[in-house]
Amino acid sequence: MRIFPIAKAAVATGRYLLASLVLASCSPQLPGQGSASGRPMLFEGARLITGDGSAIEDSAFLVENQKITRVGKRGALQSPAGAVQVDLSGKTVMPAMVDLHGTSGTRTFQRERCPKKTSPGKT
Repeated sequence: MRIFPIAKAAVATGRYLLASLVLASCSPQLPGQGSASGRPMLFEGARLITGDGSAIEDSAFLVENQKITRVGKRGALQSPAGAVQVDLSGKTVMPAMVDLHGTSGTRTFQRERCPKKTSPGKT
């Protein structure tokens, strides 16, 4: 039985997607993460790498509505009422926006492996 190259690519893509989903489901969840409560979270103790490449040792940062709203040294930020406090001592945090969109080279694959389309009646 002959398997077409595009079918092989689809199977490989499916395997990568399945592996990604399995790995994502195994990642630990922080207290309050994913909850609909919308409670602020104060993270303390981590080495925080800032956007300009410098670092804040023993930092504190407040996350509200899934955005970092305040940054400083531990003890410099006050925890809002009802905030979840998370100790990140010994950890390093590098906040960033990550674009996980990508392709697996399907355009190149199609150009190199698939025959060119021809007009009806032409070979």
